[in-house]
Amino acid sequence: MNPLRLTILLIGTFGLISILLSLTANLSWRSNQQQRKLNEQVRHTYEIISKVEQVAALSRDIQTDARNYELTGRKDFLLTYQQARQQLPTQLQQLDQALSHEPKEQALFRQLRQFIGQRMQVSERLFAKRHQQTPSPTSEELLAEGRELLAQMRPLVSRLIEHQRTLAIWRRGKAQNAYEVTQRWIILSSIVSITVIALVFWILFRQLLRRIQNETKLAQYETELQNQLRQQQAHNQALDQLNQQLTRSNENLQQFAYIASHDLQEPLRKIHQFSDLLKTRYAAPSGEELNYLNRMQLAASRMSLLIKDLLTFSRISTSPAPDVSVSLQQVINDAIDNLSVTIGETQAQIQVGILPTVQGDPSQLGQLFQNLLSNAIKFSRKDQSGQQIAPQITIQATNLLANELPVTVKPVQSTEAYYYIKVIDNGIGFDEKYTDRIFQVFQRLHGKGEFAGTGVGLAICQKVVTNHGGAITATSKPGEGATFSVYLPIAA
Repeated sequence: MNPLRLTILLIGTFGLISILLSLTANLSWRSNQQQRKLNEQVRHTYEIISKVEQVAALSRDIQTDARNYELTGRKDFLLTYQQARQQLPTQLQQLDQALSHEPKEQALFRQLRQFIGQRMQVSERLFAKRHQQTPSPTSEELLAEGRELLAQMRPLVSRLIEHQRTLAIWRRGKAQNAYEVTQRWIILSSIVSITVIALVFWILFRQLLRRIQNETKLAQYETELQNQLRQQQAHNQALDQLNQQLTRSNENLQQFAYIASHDLQEPLRKIHQFSDLLKTRYAAPSGEELNYLNRMQLAASRMSLLIKDLLTFSRISTSPAPDVSVSLQQVINDAIDNLSVTIGETQAQIQVGILPTVQGDPSQLGQLFQNLLSNAIKFSRKDQSGQQIAPQITIQATNLLANELPVTVKPVQSTEAYYYIKVIDNGIGFDEKYTDRIFQVFQRLHGKGEFAGTGVGLAICQKVVTNHGGAITATSKPGEGATFSVYLPIAA
């Protein structure tokens, strides 16, 4: 581990532990504040319970003192009655304030206050009977009314007290849960801090041990490096020799091309000339002699054409495609002009769509499409009467994304998108099991007597497409024409 990474590790460890300690302290403080708040709420709840019980007790005491005073006329009952009557409004006001934030309890309290008011009225009427001696209602009737009101009050008091007790239990549980969560967090953060410190110590120890081992091996590496340098020098010398041999090989290939284009073509031209002299200067040859002469000229022509195609294939194989803008529309037009005589003889019809401008070699691309057009014209089919059907050729182009390519198409150059050019004909077609074979040099699917050619044209097409980083394939069925598909990469 380099010093920078080690420094980052130490700073990161310190920062992580600092964050954990800060979080733990913050959580502890927040938990303490929450516990204090909950404890205060619990205390407040018990205060409410106490006030409810006090209000209920005062209500009972008021009616009891009023009854006792009405029966005995003793002043001590009058005194306690008056004291309780003075305390009750204050207690009710305090209880009302204590329940101000609890809407449900406020509704119960309003009912309770109403019953207490009614009991106060009953108590006042009992108190008044002592002085007014009214015959109706009787004391028993007033006491019965007070007992009925008390029976209605008790469920309200019980509900208020029970709800506050439930609330107090819930708040105590919440405070306890907050305390337990804080304790668990403190324990967890301590474990994480200890683990991080132990991990950093282990990493530092490993780095120290590794440094010692590396220093021990450094001398060995220096020795091995010197040996590798000597081997590299030997490899460089061997590579120089191979480069020299390759240079000589290329020179020999160029010399061969010169010989093939001049010296080998010269005897073939002589054969043509002398066979023509035999036909014209001497007596008319017999049918058999004329056949021999024609076959000799045909063989010489085929040999000349074969040498020309081989030279084209060799030149394309050894010449990289220059990166210039090439209009395929112009390339196709030039190819059609070059084949104008053949097109006129066969009455071929060629439909050309909108074609793109690509990067490549104009000469090689011209050779590619001229060969494809020539094949489409040459391999035309006949109707049932034996008459040649005029070739119908269509050239189309579109763009394809890389993920839209057929799985069998593997372009040489990988890119995001490709130009997809199709050359479709209505010729004799072929069996697709021979698709790979037709792009090989000297491979023919038909005899020399059926269709002219050297078997090099489609091999040249594949080589041109390969030079341009693309791919070429063909689909067909016998008697249903063929489609040659060319995929060329779109420059980014």
